[in-house]
Amino acid sequence: MRYITLLLLIAAAINAQQSPEFEVASLKASKNGGRVACAGGPRSNDPTMFRCENMPLSGYLTRAYGLGPYDLVGPDWVRTQAFDVTAKLPSGATQEQFQAMLQNLLAHRLGVVAHYETRPMEVYLLRLPPNGAKAKLKEWVAPADGEQPRQSGASTGDDGLAVRRMVGWSLDTAISWFAIELGRPVVNETGLTGRYDMELHYVPASAKDDAGPSLPDAVREQLGLILQSVKRPMRVLVVDRAERVPTEN
Repeated sequence: MRYITLLLLIAAAINAQQSPEFEVASLKASKNGGRVACAGGPRSNDPTMFRCENMPLSGYLTRAYGLGPYDLVGPDWVRTQAFDVTAKLPSGATQEQFQAMLQNLLAHRLGVVAHYETRPMEVYLLRLPPNGAKAKLKEWVAPADGEQPRQSGASTGDDGLAVRRMVGWSLDTAISWFAIELGRPVVNETGLTGRYDMELHYVPASAKDDAGPSLPDAVREQLGLILQSVKRPMRVLVVDRAERVPTEN
């Protein structure tokens, strides 16, 4: 009997390690309809608390599974139905553990069931320039002590073009924004892993006036990189089931 009990305790411990959960978590349907605001979690100034307001279910899913904005397939409402989450993480929780905790929370409270599959999709490939030409990338340098760091952001230039500043961004981070702006997945095939200071002046796809470079043109001319449009099989997360109304906390 003691032997069986010991085995059960070991199995429970292993399962807890494989499926980490938040120490305390609240998930509720959003009511105020404001802007999305998220803070905390691993790699932040408040690593043991995660708070998010007005985030649609699609946003939680992309965070939980480490997806790009167009790597998710599901019913239309998952991109509009918003929820508020407040969760306490164990001290020292890693990003991977945080993602597993968020997956478990969505499964338990919203009944999320999903699977991966491969589908053909229109994508952009981010590539180095051909014929040995060099990219026009400025290596990011950490600010000196007491120096005011430069900030990333978006604005409008004197020429009326949209301006996007990316300070200390990796190209993997940049392609997530490229994907949102272009409306399709972007795959980084440059092999570059550094952090860079980048600035783009371009005409957004939604603009009526096309007097200026498109984003792919700006990436080519200003960063020396190529955004190539192709169709290729892509791994996506397909939402099989999810509930609009969460179970009680």
